[in-house]
Amino acid sequence: MQTSFDYYYSLPARVNSSKANAKVKQGVVTVVMPKEEEDKGKSIKVTEG
Repeated sequence: MQTSFDYYYSLPARVNSSKANAKVKQGVVTVVMPKEEEDKGKSIKVTEG
């Protein structure tokens, strides 16, 4: 027996949708959507004058 369905919802901005995946095991759908890496910022040297 094969069944298909569609479900749509908006993803948070911090989700890396290109690395999202889903699997079905014993009728349970598991969807994994990893978060994007956080920007660590950048240090710059500040001089006087």
